[in-house]
Amino acid sequence: MLHSVVVGLNTRRSLPSVDRRAGSIGCQGIQVPRRPFPDTRHRARLHVARVAKELLAEIEVLRAQAQSLEVELQQASRTAEVSAKRSRRLANRSQELQAYALEHVMLGDEAAARAALLQKASVADALAAAAHRAEANSALARKLEDVLTSKQSQLLVLIKLAKEQ
Repeated sequence: MLHSVVVGLNTRRSLPSVDRRAGSIGCQGIQVPRRPFPDTRHRARLHVARVAKELLAEIEVLRAQAQSLEVELQQASRTAEVSAKRSRRLANRSQELQAYALEHVMLGDEAAARAALLQKASVADALAAAAHRAEANSALARKLEDVLTSKQSQLLVLIKLAKEQ
């Protein structure tokens, strides 16, 4: 053991020995009490408090995400509604221009009919863009609703876990 390294010393008396039965460290008859282990109940309480704090932080993050998703969902829904109303107005205007052009062709005013048909073409382009915008925002609103539902269910699970703690 250490006999070859330390010449002439009795290592058993000069090195600290551990007396596991007494619960202390001894060195040549000097008893130094060991540092007591923390109470396991205290450690359990600390663990529960740490887990509860982590759960609350995670709940707050999810709640904030859900709120921002809800705001974005409302904006997308509102934009989809506005675009759909605009599409309906543009569709009505296109029909009115078609009727106006037909009426002027019958009256023999071809210049007014051509102008109405040119205006109808630009209205048709705006109608297509508005319809596409309404469709895209409706799809976005559906996807946001799915994500929001998922976040809310995660939030409910975490709240139940926090109540159990």
